[in-house]
Amino acid sequence: ERAQGAKLILICRRRPRLAATISPLLLVEQPLRAGLDPVSCGQFLSECELDVPEGIAHEIWKLTGEGHPKALEIFVARSRTYPVTELLSSLPVFREELKNEWLTPLINELPQEQREVTIELSVFDRPIPCDAMNWLYPGKEVDPLMVGLVDRFILDQIGENSLRMHPLIREFCYALIPDRRSKHIRAAEYYLDQSGSERNPEMIDDFQI
Repeated sequence: ERAQGAKLILICRRRPRLAATISPLLLVEQPLRAGLDPVSCGQFLSECELDVPEGIAHEIWKLTGEGHPKALEIFVARSRTYPVTELLSSLPVFREELKNEWLTPLINELPQEQREVTIELSVFDRPIPCDAMNWLYPGKEVDPLMVGLVDRFILDQIGENSLRMHPLIREFCYALIPDRRSKHIRAAEYYLDQSGSERNPEMIDDFQI
């Protein structure tokens, strides 16, 4: 309020508490749509080898909240188990507050081991190095697990060396962790192990921090 002509642009997934404390005359809120257009939606479905008539592709576009990218991926993943017509008649139109209705069947359809790993990995709120998988799951064949989760769009490949879980999926799965403290400790142990043995705050480098 003391500034002259200053402006702040904030882009966020949720309305921040700060917005409620600012004078309405000083604040302009604009919801942004990030969905694919119908043509791009149809192209995406084809690239995922889900070949449907144009009319059905348009119905999928509408059902996925007018092309929400993650909703489209969830739809494609579930279409590998159920007919498209069944999904169109059983799923509600996607909105972020309806993620439970969209994600519960997808997570429940996973094999038990994949489901457990998905829930455990939701403790990471940033990209997960691929090398972390062997450290976190010693003795397991982690490559087929990761390939299966990427194939079903549970995890997204980031370059060659990292994986990431979309915030919608992460929030849903994080609520399913029975003992969050132990999972956070395990993640912390991984990062400490990677940072090296030096623990003197005066001696650590940027990578260790």
